[in-house]
Amino acid sequence: MARQIFYVSVFFLALSGCGDRDRDGFAVAEGDCDDRNGAINPSASDVFGDNIDQNCDDADGVDMDGDGVASEASGGSDCDDSDAGVYAGASEQWYDGVDSDCDGWSDFDADLDGYDVGSLPTDDCNDYDPAVYPGAEDTVGDGNDNNCDGVDGLDEDGDGVASADSGGTDCDDLDPDYSVGCWVQVSAGAWHTCAIDNKGALTCWGLEDDGATTPPEGEFKKVQAGAGASCAIQANDEVECWGDNTFGQLDALETAWTDLAMSVRHACGLYGSGGISCWGRNHEDQTDSPSGAWSLIAAGMNHTCAHNATGATECWGSWDSTDPGYEAPVGQFSKLTAGGYHSCALGSGELYCWGSNNHGQSASPVGDFVDEDAGFGFNCAIQSLSNELFCWGEAAGIGAVPTGEFLSVSSGTAHSCAIDAGHSIQCWGCEGSYDYGQCDSP
Repeated sequence: MARQIFYVSVFFLALSGCGDRDRDGFAVAEGDCDDRNGAINPSASDVFGDNIDQNCDDADGVDMDGDGVASEASGGSDCDDSDAGVYAGASEQWYDGVDSDCDGWSDFDADLDGYDVGSLPTDDCNDYDPAVYPGAEDTVGDGNDNNCDGVDGLDEDGDGVASADSGGTDCDDLDPDYSVGCWVQVSAGAWHTCAIDNKGALTCWGLEDDGATTPPEGEFKKVQAGAGASCAIQANDEVECWGDNTFGQLDALETAWTDLAMSVRHACGLYGSGGISCWGRNHEDQTDSPSGAWSLIAAGMNHTCAHNATGATECWGSWDSTDPGYEAPVGQFSKLTAGGYHSCALGSGELYCWGSNNHGQSASPVGDFVDEDAGFGFNCAIQSLSNELFCWGEAAGIGAVPTGEFLSVSSGTAHSCAIDAGHSIQCWGCEGSYDYGQCDSP
């Protein structure tokens, strides 16, 4: 009987040993993948890199989700060991908020350019092209908005027009008010033209007579072009002149100026509290200015006119003030201009012209105007409602007047220039023998 009990015990011990040979507490049926090694069982610690599946999860390392890839915590490449769909090498499902392939890239950056797709200015506007993202180089003409600013080209000020540097027409891409041109003032002289841009820089073009089209560098507030010479008020209120000095038309007084006017061979300006100083040719007494305080100044062919705060306008030089047609009007004016042998004034939208009328240039038009300038035998003005140009007087000086909306106008001896609504310059009246390039605006 005792022997029988002994054999039964041996039998059961044998059965137990066959179920857990390595005595690690796990039988094969209980998940022990190697019952000959006590260090290998479902509860063992599995270190990645030794090519041994110590914890019997079919991976070298810990693989809790059973996707066959060990967790990053155990040294593997599964960045989320609780999701069987997430592991290194998995197919990435973009825009679901999950980094399925564990590559560390944002799930909202399919083209891997470092910018998430979205609607913010800092977002990628095309997440399928790595060359398209905010700040990318964008050149006009390829039809692509590479830098996501809404324009084919660079548009830093957001006015919808690409910068000149990127191939567009916006010459100041930091100011949305200047989307095409950058000009703030233009002056048409005899055979050349000068203008100031929004940075205060001067540019001149036309007949290069004694350096007339080579202006000085610096920052300027107002420019006046004559015949072969020009003068401009600098940012510090001093006047600088250049070009022909045959009649001393460059010899401006060294003082602080408030306004400036220049004609063919002479110039005048206002300084201090409204005093007048004139220089240049004086064969008709056009530089013999009166005393007093004045607010506006204009220089014609051989005459000069000034206007003061009381509403009085006085003219001198080759000017018959006793002739009824040459009598200046009385009133409050915002602008005063002088042409060949006539002058005009603008006040409260109305125009008043007087002087020579051999071409109808002194026949004041009816209407409401915002700007005007007198040429030699003609005038051009901007109508207030439409901002369109209206010119009258000598036909040769009028030429083909451009259409569209304009901000300001300047008329010279035989041509005119105007700044349009896009701050570009348009010139006309240079047909035939009058063309010296003074209409070839930049």
